[in-house]
Amino acid sequence: MIFQINIVNSQVWSSVGTGLNGYGRIESMCEYNGDLYVGGYFDSIGGVQAFSIAKWNGTTWDSVPNSYFLTNYTNPWNPNLEIFDMVVYNGELVVAGSTLVNGSQQRNIAKWNGTTWSQLGTGMDNRIFAIEVYNGELYATGHFGQAGGVLARGIARWNGTNWNQVGGPGLNLSPGFTGSALEVNNGELYLAGGFYLINGLPVQSIAKWNGTVWDSVGSIDASISFQSLGSYNNKIYAGGYMNINSNPSNNWISSWNSTTWDSVGLGLNYIPGIMAEYNNELYVAGQFDTAGGTQALCIARWNELQWNTVGSGLNLFHINVDSAITPWDTTIVEKEFIYSMYTYDNELYVGGKFTQIGGINANSIAKWHIAGVSVDELNNEVDFSLYPTPFSKVVYLYSKQNLENAQIIIHDLLGQEVRKLNKLFGQHFEIDRENLISGIYFLSLTSNGKTWTEKLMVE
Repeated sequence: MIFQINIVNSQVWSSVGTGLNGYGRIESMCEYNGDLYVGGYFDSIGGVQAFSIAKWNGTTWDSVPNSYFLTNYTNPWNPNLEIFDMVVYNGELVVAGSTLVNGSQQRNIAKWNGTTWSQLGTGMDNRIFAIEVYNGELYATGHFGQAGGVLARGIARWNGTNWNQVGGPGLNLSPGFTGSALEVNNGELYLAGGFYLINGLPVQSIAKWNGTVWDSVGSIDASISFQSLGSYNNKIYAGGYMNINSNPSNNWISSWNSTTWDSVGLGLNYIPGIMAEYNNELYVAGQFDTAGGTQALCIARWNELQWNTVGSGLNLFHINVDSAITPWDTTIVEKEFIYSMYTYDNELYVGGKFTQIGGINANSIAKWHIAGVSVDELNNEVDFSLYPTPFSKVVYLYSKQNLENAQIIIHDLLGQEVRKLNKLFGQHFEIDRENLISGIYFLSLTSNGKTWTEKLMVE
C-alpha cells in the first residue's frame, strides 16, 4: 500500500553571485570551515581572480590563498589544472584532479588546512576522478597506474601517511581502465567505471569493497559502463549504459538494494553524470532531457515513486546541439552540462557549464531552495493499493479516497503508453490484462491534478 504525503512548498532557482566570467566550468564542491569550496577549470569567479578553486561564504566569493601551490608556477594560472573532486579528510580539505607540478611530475592531489597547502606523498602519475572517505582512510580512483610510487591501477587508499593498494594491484591492465565514481553505502565502498577486473576478480564496471575483499554487484552484462553513483534510502543508484540481469531497458539508471538490481521508474533517456540526496529525494543531473517519460532538462529528482522536474532545468537550446548552422546563422553554441551538486546551508548548489537554469541567468553555478515546507493532512491525499501483484488476468486498484474524473495510464519499461483509462469515478477499479505481455510496467494514477506512480508486474 502506498501512503503519499504531498509537500507543499515554494521551490526556486537563484544565482550565486555573478558566477564564472563565462570561461571554464565548475566540477566539484565541498563545505570546509563554514565555506563552500568549488573546484573545476576557471580563472575567475564573482569578479575575483581565482585559479580553478574558490570559496563562497553565503554572500561573497573569495580566492583560496596560495593556490599556486597546485601548479608550482610563478604565474598561478595553469591550463593543465583541473579539480574533479574534493572531500574533507582528517580536518583538511583534499582536492583531486589533474595538476601538473614540478615540470613533468604529476601529483594530481593536494590538501588545504585553512592556511597552507601540502601534498599527499608523491601523489599519482595520472588523473584522479573521485575521492571518498571510508573506514578512516581516503580512497581515490581514476586513470592512474601508481600512487605514491606503489602499483595501484585505478584505485588506491591513503592512511594519512602513505599510499597503499586496495587488496591488490587494482583494475585490469588492458585494454584500458578508468575508475569514475566512489560511494559509501551500508558499510561498503562501491567503485564504478570502465573496467572488468579488479585484483583479478571478474566484475563489470562496478564492484564493492568491505574493507577486506572486493566482490561483484549482482549479474551485469559485459556491455555495461557505469559513470556515476549515488546513495538514497539505503540503496545504491548507478548511472550509465547498462544491461542488467539480461534486461537492456533499465534506461540509463538502476538501483541496487544489496540483493537485486531494479529499474528506477521509467528512467532517463541518456547518461546521468552526478547524483545527490537533498530533502529526502534523489537529485540526478546529466546529459538527458527526459525523466520518467516527461521533459526534464539535464536535472530531475526521484522520490521512490516517481520522477519530478527541478524547475525548468537548463536552457533547451543549449543542451541538444553543439552548433546552430543555418544559411543565415553559423554561430557555435556550446553544449551545457551540470557536473556537480552539493548541499550547503540547506540549499542545493549545482555547478557546471551553463548560462541559465530554471529560466534565470546563472553563470555555471546556481542554488535550488525549498522553503515554506508544510505537510498536508494524510486524509486529503490519495492512498491506493494494487492487488494482486504480480497478476496474470486481472489487477484491482483500491483507493481510500473517492476519485472523481481520475485517469490511469500504464507505461512499459521503454516509456511507451500501453493502456489508458479515462473518466474514472469511485474507489474500486478492475484492470484486465488484455494485450499486456509478461514483464514490468508502471501504473500512473492522476486525480485532482496530482499523479502517483507504482510498479505493476504481469506474470
